[in-house]
Amino acid sequence: MLDNLKNLMWLCTAVSFCLGAVWFTLDSNRLYETAVNNMIPFVQNQKVSLSSVGGISGNEVGINKAANTYSGLQILHGFRGWTSEGAEVSVNGTLIPPEDENAEKPGEPYDQDLRFALTLLDLQGDYEAVTLLDGQGRISKLSFFLR
Repeated sequence: MLDNLKNLMWLCTAVSFCLGAVWFTLDSNRLYETAVNNMIPFVQNQKVSLSSVGGISGNEVGINKAANTYSGLQILHGFRGWTSEGAEVSVNGTLIPPEDENAEKPGEPYDQDLRFALTLLDLQGDYEAVTLLDGQGRISKLSFFLR
């Protein structure tokens, strides 16, 4: 009689562990699905950005004709990142000189490069981007043209 009771206790323990594992798995799956469903609206509205390295070989150096569309505000936001990676940025054929960190004079305003970019950009306008890549696949020049 005692062996039967002991076996019944082990069986109940094993069944409760299995049910607990199934319940935990289903709950984790529900939380994961909720997180993914809540993230979808944010991911769908994001834009693919220009990357600094495009995996190309040396014989494919040249102009990348696959143009992207950017707003003026996106160009203004990405300007410092592109220039810090060594890219020259031009808007409608006018080259925007990068900020010279060593030329801080008392009379010159800070962010002079961004102020110059603001004079060239229409922040609500759509611009088409054309990239020029160097031999290592990095962006050497970005040209934006108003559509």
